[in-house]
Amino acid sequence: MKIKMEKFKQIIKKYNLEDKAEEIAEYVTSKEKEHFSLKEFAEKFNLEEKDAKHLLETIYKAVEAREKYLKEVK
Repeated sequence: MKIKMEKFKQIIKKYNLEDKAEEIAEYVTSKEKEHFSLKEFAEKFNLEEKDAKHLLETIYKAVEAREKYLKEVK
């Protein structure tokens, strides 16, 4: 996971996404846009598709880990 997080940080820096966390979170979790393609996400945030894929995979894994943790501590 450490290597994936390092790559995640590199992508954030490469595309200057530091100030777009809220916008990305809203886009990924929007109920208005239930489904979106990798291409749509990449175009929306001006990313190469391979970087968009890594970014989304890391976000989804983090959400899964958080949900698992919250279930365990209840």
